[in-house]
Amino acid sequence: MPTKRAKPVVIETPFPSAEQLVRTLRRLDDAETSMLGSKLAREAKKAAVFYRYDALTKWLRNQKKDRVKLDFEELEDEDVIGMTLPYTAWDRAWWTNERDRKSTQSRAWLDAGWKVQSVDPDREIVSFVRANNH
Repeated sequence: MPTKRAKPVVIETPFPSAEQLVRTLRRLDDAETSMLGSKLAREAKKAAVFYRYDALTKWLRNQKKDRVKLDFEELEDEDVIGMTLPYTAWDRAWWTNERDRKSTQSRAWLDAGWKVQSVDPDREIVSFVRANNH
């Protein structure tokens, strides 16, 4: 019985952006990913998780003000930031300012030089403040 092969993925640049990696991995279903089973696929998946919130990092770095308030809808809106919030974002603990290797989301704002000042999951609002002003 012939082995089913995944379609090759063409990446346009020598060093793909985080967005390209995420788009590519979203196209691969779990069966294809496990079928690939290569170190490259595992590393690409890790990179996609690590850079999952890269859009927020970039957006925060471009802010001129020292404080910003966003609702969750703005975070997910492709025209504003365009990140996907997991269901755990409605838990205050998800918005930690602790740098933890498992907390890829907190790296997004901490690496940009920001901290979460407050979060109201019921109203779906989060406030960020520059880390040096907190």
